[in-house]
Amino acid sequence: MLAAKCELLSEHLDVGIEVFQKYFVNTKYMTFIKKRTGIKNPEEALKAMILLHDVAKGYDEYQERIKTNRGFPKHEYYSAAIAGKVLLNIDIFLRDTIQLSIIWHHMAMRGPRLIKDIRSWDKFKAPKELNLRNSNDLKSLISYLCKKWNINIINVKLLPNSLTFNEDIVPLVKQLDDRLKSFKKGLNLYLNTIIFLRILTLCDNITASKNRGNCQDAGWMPIFLRDLPHPDDILDARNELMEFLNNIRVD
Repeated sequence: MLAAKCELLSEHLDVGIEVFQKYFVNTKYMTFIKKRTGIKNPEEALKAMILLHDVAKGYDEYQERIKTNRGFPKHEYYSAAIAGKVLLNIDIFLRDTIQLSIIWHHMAMRGPRLIKDIRSWDKFKAPKELNLRNSNDLKSLISYLCKKWNINIINVKLLPNSLTFNEDIVPLVKQLDDRLKSFKKGLNLYLNTIIFLRILTLCDNITASKNRGNCQDAGWMPIFLRDLPHPDDILDARNELMEFLNNIRVD
C-alpha cells in the first residue's frame, strides 16, 4: 500500500509517530498539551490521530489512482470518517478534535471552510465512494502500529469495508460545522484542534520530507517546511537555552 508515488503507507504512518515521539513526547510537550486542553492522556490520542490521518489511502480507489498518478484528492475527509468509526473509549469532544484535525491537515494553508470545500468534490475528481475488498492488509498494518506504539483507543475490527460521500462525508462535515458554530463549545473545539493540527501538520510534512526525498527533485521539501528551521536545530537551541537557564538558577 502506498502513501505516495515513492512512499509506503506503513512507512508514512510509522515514521510519523516516530517524529511525534522525538519532537513532542521526548521534549515533554505533552505537559503543555494537558494544561492547554485538559485532555488527560493527549499522547495516545495524538498517536491515534497520526496513525489514522491517511488511513483512507489504503482503500482500493486511492490505491488504484496512485498507480496512474491521479493522487488522493479529499482523502482527509474519508480518513476522518474512518477515524470516527474506529476510535473507542474517548469522549465526543476529543473525537471531534481528532476528526477536525485530520480534515484540516491539508486545508490549513487554504482556509478551513468545511461546507464550501466539499462543494468542490467533483472539481477535484474525488471518489464518491471507497471500498476495501480485502481488508486484511490494512487491518494488519493498523494492528501492528497500535501494538508497537501502545495505542489502545482504536478498534481495528470496526474498520469499514466501504464509505460514501453522501452517507459518510456530508453528515460528518455538517456535524462538525454545526459544532464549530456553537459559541462556547465551538470556540474550545477550534482552539484544541489548532493545537492538535499544529502537531499533525508538522509530523506529516517532516515524514514526507524524510521518506520521499530520495525520489524527488534535488532540494525538494514540502512547502510547509521551506521557511522553518530544521527541527533538530530547534531542539539544539532549546537544549542550550534550558542549560543556560538552569545555570542561572544554580548561581
